[in-house]
Amino acid sequence: MKRLAIVAAAVSLSMGLAAPVLSAPAEPAPTSRQQASPRAASPQPTSPQQASPQATEPPRLLYSKWLNNSTGTATLLRSAKLDGSNVQTHLQAGAGYSLGTLSPDRTGLAWTTYEPDRVMVGTATGGGARKLLDGFAQVPAWSPDGAHAYTTTTDREWTEPARLWRIPTNGGAPVSIWQGDQVGDIVGVRGASPTHVLAEIIGSGEPELFTVPVNGGAAAEHPTWDAAVHAPGTEIVFALAPKKGAYRLIRYDMSTGASSVVHTFKNKNAWYPTWSADGSRFAISGSDKGGPFMLMTNRAGGAKKRVSPLPKSALAGYSRIGLSPDGKAMAYRVSSRYGSPYDGLYLRDNKRSRTCKVKVAASSPTAVFSPDGRWIVITEYDSAIVATKKVVSKGGKAKKVKLGSNTEVVGFVGGSSKPAAIAPCGKG
Repeated sequence: MKRLAIVAAAVSLSMGLAAPVLSAPAEPAPTSRQQASPRAASPQPTSPQQASPQATEPPRLLYSKWLNNSTGTATLLRSAKLDGSNVQTHLQAGAGYSLGTLSPDRTGLAWTTYEPDRVMVGTATGGGARKLLDGFAQVPAWSPDGAHAYTTTTDREWTEPARLWRIPTNGGAPVSIWQGDQVGDIVGVRGASPTHVLAEIIGSGEPELFTVPVNGGAAAEHPTWDAAVHAPGTEIVFALAPKKGAYRLIRYDMSTGASSVVHTFKNKNAWYPTWSADGSRFAISGSDKGGPFMLMTNRAGGAKKRVSPLPKSALAGYSRIGLSPDGKAMAYRVSSRYGSPYDGLYLRDNKRSRTCKVKVAASSPTAVFSPDGRWIVITEYDSAIVATKKVVSKGGKAKKVKLGSNTEVVGFVGGSSKPAAIAPCGKG
């Protein structure tokens, strides 16, 4: 593959769309170094699943915590109420445990361990854990229907090319659907649609992005993509492509290979592309001669709207963006290098074009909505967590909850997944 400059992009968790029936393709011919390739685990009996919170109750925060003490290194999987109380430890792993990813319906969790090297799956809180794959693997991603996990493996000495695997999550043999052509590459999965996987290579050269069919076949290289993000549960990818000192926002259909230009930025100041969880709305921040702005559009690349309430003299710009699950509300950060009265976390009602500032003492707030849109988790550099109750609809002050250092939020478990009718900053 040709090397190209790509900015790694975070990908939202997929919402469920039915996947097509897949036929098992032939695996790439093994080389002499591939005789010890990862092995499928035979189905193992699972322990009784832990009781999940009632759907009528608020969701719980699911997070990992890294420990290093006299007994060694460990990573804990924990959950807590949104006020930080009732902390429960669900899973303890040795050094090298990787942050897990929730299934689209938030009932399952896939994660990797490195002592030993394995890919694991279990309930959202780690119960009923069983092995999916042996191998030195990257963080798994889920198919939109939760029936498969996708991950890549190589050997610990990085002497084998990476391989991309499709693994049934309910048992069954993994299938290799792609194999790299050189050693030393780290390959991560950035998203999965019903028919294709979006992946990124980070190796000795510049990172590069490609898509590959979930049942194997020729990979499509994308030599002009930066910051590609996949719309959850769909075939659509939005990516930035440099063009004569500017950026073009590209819409790409993985199933057909068709692409189109959605928007052209007049400079390269564009950041933080993100999708709503249902794949209906896309947002990206940037700046140009008119000042800082956010651009919102729908899945088709239409209904574009420029949001730019900040004056040029504010010396601040838009940063991290969080969209509600249905894309009807937004939380975003305004920040500046030397401080500005505009700095802080804001909520926006995209339908009514109404915005309010959330009173929260956070050094670098980024917001993630719960599946029903009623709750937000805000993370900080010092790993503090802020759980905000009804602040989505009322604005005002958010309550800071300390979960301790060396923590990272996995997501929400329990609670309702039905999007609520919310109106940030008040009713009407």
